[in-house]
Amino acid sequence: MRISGDPLLGFSTLHNPMEDFYQDNQKDFKHINDIVKKDGVYIHTDLKQMCVGGDNSWGARPYEEFQLPLQNYEFKFKIKPVFKLYKNNV
Repeated sequence: MRISGDPLLGFSTLHNPMEDFYQDNQKDFKHINDIVKKDGVYIHTDLKQMCVGGDNSWGARPYEEFQLPLQNYEFKFKIKPVFKLYKNNV
């Protein structure tokens, strides 16, 4: 599969939707050992990411210059199948 974005974007493929990684309060994340693998494949796209906290990574907000403003963001992406041709069609 080929994924291209305009502008460039990041992505990951997992066997779970993002909702599976949150606790019931929708704020805290579960540990990876708490996640039960599902049969599907989920593509998660990231246009931008905000870094971890300013002075520590466990509660402080990122410095202002590294924060993403709360606003609507738009991007486009395409997902295309990619086929590899093997010698003798094997």
